Order: sequence, then C-alpha cells, then structure tokens
Amino acid sequence: MRKLFIAIISAITMLTACFAGCSCIGSSPISFNSNFYGSEASLDPPAGYKETLTYNVVYKEKISEELCKSPFLNNVNYSFSDGVYVSTLETVTSLPESITSDIIEGLPSDAKTLYKLTTKLSILSTYVGLDQGSGEYLDTIESTVYFCSYRLSFAPIYSTIKTDYSMLFVSDYATSVDKLVSERTFNYSKTSYKLTETVKDNVTVSDYEYDFTTIIDNAQLLFAFRNITVPKDSFFYLPTVSYAFGSAKNLKIDIDSQTTEPVNITYNGVTIADNISLNNYSFMINDSKKAGIPQYVSVQSAKSDNLPYTSLLYSYVEPLVEYGSMLNMGYLSYTLSSVEIVQ
Repeated sequence: MRKLFIAIISAITMLTACFAGCSCIGSSPISFNSNFYGSEASLDPPAGYKETLTYNVVYKEKISEELCKSPFLNNVNYSFSDGVYVSTLETVTSLPESITSDIIEGLPSDAKTLYKLTTKLSILSTYVGLDQGSGEYLDTIESTVYFCSYRLSFAPIYSTIKTDYSMLFVSDYATSVDKLVSERTFNYSKTSYKLTETVKDNVTVSDYEYDFTTIIDNAQLLFAFRNITVPKDSFFYLPTVSYAFGSAKNLKIDIDSQTTEPVNITYNGVTIADNISLNNYSFMINDSKKAGIPQYVSVQSAKSDNLPYTSLLYSYVEPLVEYGSMLNMGYLSYTLSSVEIVQ
C-alpha cells in the first residue's frame, strides 16, 4: 500500500535538510554582541526589560507542479490563511523552580543577566478534497527558552517547543488529515544536555555531551541573527541544537546583500513609515551528512530617520517541503509589523 505523510507546517520546528557537504562543530565559545539593545550597547538590559515583536505571516507559492501530479495526492489541495508570529524577550533574575541547571551557579558578576524568550506561531490551514470532507485546522507552534548573557555566548539553559499541527495522510484507500501534538524539551548543564520528546503517548529521552558556550538552541536562532557580525563576502558558522537531529549541527550563514527598504512599523503604539538599512542573510545546515535548504532573514543594520537601531529582525522566509521527496510546498514569509519595548 502506498502511503504519504505530509506535515507541512512542521518544517518550521526543525532545520530542513537534505544530503551534501561538511563542516565540524568547534569547541570555541561563540562570539555574539548585544546589538538588539542598541548600536552602542556592549551590555545586557536591566531587570524588567521586555521586548515584543509581532510579525505578519503569509503563505506564498502553491504546491510544486510535480507533487500536484503525484497519484498520492488524489486531487487534494491545501492553503494557509494569513498567520501571526509573536516573539517576546524578557530579562529575568532567576529560573522557575521547575528548572534546575548548574549553569547558573557562580555566574560572573558581569554576566548574571538571564533571558527568557517565548514565541508563538498561529496559522490556519485549509484542506480541500479529503475523503472526510474539507476542513480547517489551527496550526500552532510555541517555544520557550532560557539562556545566558551575551558575555556567555547566549548559552542555552532550558528550552521547550510545543507543536499542534495538521498532518496530511494519503494512501490507496483514503485521504485524511490528523492532528499531531508533541512537546520536546532540552535541559542543559555545563557539560551535557538531555532531550525529552513526548509525541502523543510516546516518551523518549536522549543524552548528549558538548562544550559550554559553543552552541545555541534552535528556539534562540532568530534572536541570534540580531547579534552576529558577518563581514561582506564572508560567512559565519553557528552550531545549533534542534530536536530534528539531537546533536548540534553547524548552520552556515552568508550575507547575500545589503539593501534599504521602505517599511511601515508600529513602534510603541505609533505607526512609523521609514526606510531602513538591512543585512540580508541566507543560512542552511552544513554537516558531514546533511546540508540544508536555504532560509533567509533580513536584519536592521543601522539607525534610520525615525526608528532607533536595535538590530530588528525585519523579515524571515521559511521554505516548506515534503520530507519524503524534498519537493517544494511553497514557503511562509514573516514580516515585522509592530514593536513594543518596556524598560
């Protein structure tokens, strides 16, 4: 019996990959700055700092022609309504009682700031042509991650990602959609980390070793882009941990171009029209067995007439693929719509 599973939205929760070249994970601390806190910043924000970024999410491009012709799909069509992605960054002075880690023991006096970053993607998917009839499904992905000061390479302490998304199931006999609910948690110490995965009623636990300050968690990834420096015509390797692979994989980050774009952003309640300078990056996994499908981010690179410089991540493009065939399923485009900062 032929079968095909397509979990379209799931690409966002992992580092989409196929086979290609290599690069080794290093043992040196990752070098970050704190550009998110301003162009002259070389420090962490005070306790009570809170930043909320809201993005409009739009699905673009239809399913690939090759996949449309596949007998697996049986004339099933899908689409996404416009969605919302919200990212909230806060400084905190301690961890919740439920989280323990030796990382926070004896922190240097200039690196005692801890961060909490929460994100949530919400988007409505619609399927037409199912045996069970057409249907709409609210797909959500939520993450929470705690991590250290930039002086300690934004070292991750704890992360969790909860997914609740639709999955298309196609066989010779039926075409239907089911919901996949899962939770993955990483607990980091100074020398190792533990991944706990709960998918429906199945729980698995895996342990990994690493060198402190040499990796970030995938839940920090978009924030990390705001605090790196990549010279023109150069690249940056960023070792990143994702539940898709468990052990860290290098992301190769290239700066593709530097542009100026017109924007309309609501900043602390005031709508601002401006032209902002952007560093446009592409990145993908670069590993001995796997290399990624390119993803794209654009990050504010300088102060503009009406917007202060806080290295805002202005846009992000996330490709969607069918994992069995690696065929194009379109992509999601995130564009910054509002900024709220409390300090």
